[in-house]
Amino acid sequence: MIPYPITVVPGSIPRIILSSTIISYFQVLKTNKNIRVLKFLIKILLFFIVFWLFFNQIKRITWDEWNTVRIQHFPLLLLAISLVFVNWGLEYLKWNLTLKTAQISSNRTQKTKAFLAGILTGLLTPNLLGNFIGRLFYFQRRDRSAIILLTLFSNGAQFLASILFGVIAIGWVGLSEKIGNSLSTPYGYLSIFALIIVLLTYFFFERLPFIRKRKQFQKLDVLFKNDTLFRFKLLVISSLRHFVFSLQYILVLTSVGISVDFTWMGWIWQVFFWATLIPSLWMGKLFVRESIALLILAPLTTNSALVLISSISLWILNQAIPALVGIPFLGKKKNV
Repeated sequence: MIPYPITVVPGSIPRIILSSTIISYFQVLKTNKNIRVLKFLIKILLFFIVFWLFFNQIKRITWDEWNTVRIQHFPLLLLAISLVFVNWGLEYLKWNLTLKTAQISSNRTQKTKAFLAGILTGLLTPNLLGNFIGRLFYFQRRDRSAIILLTLFSNGAQFLASILFGVIAIGWVGLSEKIGNSLSTPYGYLSIFALIIVLLTYFFFERLPFIRKRKQFQKLDVLFKNDTLFRFKLLVISSLRHFVFSLQYILVLTSVGISVDFTWMGWIWQVFFWATLIPSLWMGKLFVRESIALLILAPLTTNSALVLISSISLWILNQAIPALVGIPFLGKKKNV
């Protein structure tokens, strides 16, 4: 007796399961793609809002204010310029620490060229996060995953330093002069709470449940064991670097004739804090930080043009010029 042939009829269980599986798979892909598109659109929207605010603020600056822009204390400007080398010297220490923790051997020339190339690619990518791209050209393929992970974590340490000092500033000088500067205010309590949260996240990053599930971050646990103080060292160096370019800001503001006191440091920390939280598309927070500086610092002085010129000057000194230096080193050597 010949058995009946097995057929799959429309609506049968196997076909239903197969169809639902395929549909679910494409729905996940579509959802992930939609989330990425949504994030990108939000960044675009925020960037153009900041861009619009920036030019709206510039229109309020009178011609008389522009005419008064002059360097009144040249030695202070020279001191701010000299701190550029300290600023990037500290970042180079972080880069050196990254290679040491990843146990990647390299000579000084190789490290320096990779570092300079990374400055350029960082400036050309959103939120300065692409500095690892230029660095990869000078290292073997087997070393690249460790360089990417630890460089991004190093960038995260700098991000954290901006958050830490910003939170301290909010508790210290408040969100405006009317709020006050006492840590016993609600803003002070909120600042302390936020400070604890970001510190715990930083030092226990790889233990977070949603991080442990991601394969690309699992290597971090192994790398951190190479130097148990890696995170602490990064945070100390990043904090020193944050203080250096805060001091640069003070020096440039003073060099153009703005009278500052000790509380200005708190306001400057808030400028960096809000600029760090707002995404940028390229050119290292250009327009973003300037807009925030005009919102926070301009009310403290009678000349908004001086604040704007100081902020743009810092961008040129700390980011534009070093990026130009890195152009000859981008892509000179590529190991595969």
